[in-house]
Amino acid sequence: MILLVCLTAISSLFLQNDMAQACTKWNVRVKTAHDAGDGTDNNVFMEVNGDPKSKTELNRDNLKTKNLLDALGAIDKFEASDVDDFRVCLDHDDIRTVRLSLDQNGNRNDAWRILAFEMRSGDKIRNFACRCIVRVVRPLLLRNPSSGPVQ
Repeated sequence: MILLVCLTAISSLFLQNDMAQACTKWNVRVKTAHDAGDGTDNNVFMEVNGDPKSKTELNRDNLKTKNLLDALGAIDKFEASDVDDFRVCLDHDDIRTVRLSLDQNGNRNDAWRILAFEMRSGDKIRNFACRCIVRVVRPLLLRNPSSGPVQ
């Protein structure tokens, strides 16, 4: 009985390890526009290639760089002039489209203005250079990425 439990635990560990290696690690960089009010306090989500299972929140847990820390140590991301870097793990290694959306955690009338959205994995670069607006009521679909870095 104990041997069976140990074997089950070991096989479960190997299965989890295989599943962890199955995803592709991507570094995501988001450049918010420079004017006052261009940022957002809403939660930001990304979905790749129209796959609902890929929906990922860009949040404190996967934030690589911490731009602004308030007195309490809270991270204020997606503010005007910020460049925020995230690390996400996706079941996609070929990114063709990215849908960015906001929830209603902040202001329902919020309009987040971004200058660029870039994804990197190894030598793969997907650069969605744009002057785009993401609204709570209207997600933004980024298409046709170039393969150069965000400037």
